[in-house]
Amino acid sequence: MIKIIASDIDGTLLTPQGIISPQTYRAIHQAIEHGIEFLPVTGRGYAAARNIIGMQGIQVPMINLNGALVSSAQGQALKQHPLPQDQVRAMRDFLDQAQLPYSLISQEAYYTSDPARYQQGIDRFLKEQAASHRQAGIQLASPDPGQAKAFIRDFGTLRDLPQQDFLKLIFFTDQEDLRQAFFDQFRGEGQLTISSSGPNNVEITQAKASKGQALTQYLEAAGYDKNEALSIGDSYNDLSMFAVTGHSYAMGNADPAVQRQARGLAPSNREDGVAWMIQQILAGKIG
Repeated sequence: MIKIIASDIDGTLLTPQGIISPQTYRAIHQAIEHGIEFLPVTGRGYAAARNIIGMQGIQVPMINLNGALVSSAQGQALKQHPLPQDQVRAMRDFLDQAQLPYSLISQEAYYTSDPARYQQGIDRFLKEQAASHRQAGIQLASPDPGQAKAFIRDFGTLRDLPQQDFLKLIFFTDQEDLRQAFFDQFRGEGQLTISSSGPNNVEITQAKASKGQALTQYLEAAGYDKNEALSIGDSYNDLSMFAVTGHSYAMGNADPAVQRQARGLAPSNREDGVAWMIQQILAGKIG
């Protein structure tokens, strides 16, 4: 019997328009009403994930930043796995020399070299999301862009701060040679987990921080057996979740290599695959 659903957010829970569809929203609440825990497991930080999950009335614990942070339903940090400081310095040196933009994320802030551009991206996303909600007939209060703006910081301010714990570093590039050079230099260190949630991004967390490791610890602390857990996702950073749950589903929009690692296949996020999967559980066809 499935007692907990661990779901990725982007490309899984969200439609291609970046919203939780009415069908998926209703299915999640039905699962919760039937005593099934719903646990978002995402590469997003808590604030970014809360703006999506919370705006539809879903207040649940989360695994954030690919497992580097576990947050309570009220947003308290239950567990953190910060990046080693020496590795942060080495990665920054590599990326600065390669002239690749990157971001560093702590529990308190999102540091980027171009905060204005990042804020513009958030404003554009929120407008597109609001339009998608209206088109889908979903009436919701709009999130406050000012909250996101307060979370974003300039790298320049790092010089004015004492050493602090960073939970994730992320960068984007379509230059395969630079990605490979980064992998070659840092993957063998044994101190980092390097993953990806898209074709051009690289996400780095501490070695003990992955979706699968954080989910395993969460399941053990809550007293769940792995066969009572189902994971669902669409990308390579979801594979570690698939490996630690008795039931795993890849989305129809996932890369074929990701689909091959899952035990089952759900419809795409365009077809409300998470809602379909929940209905299958409630109908007794899964678990």
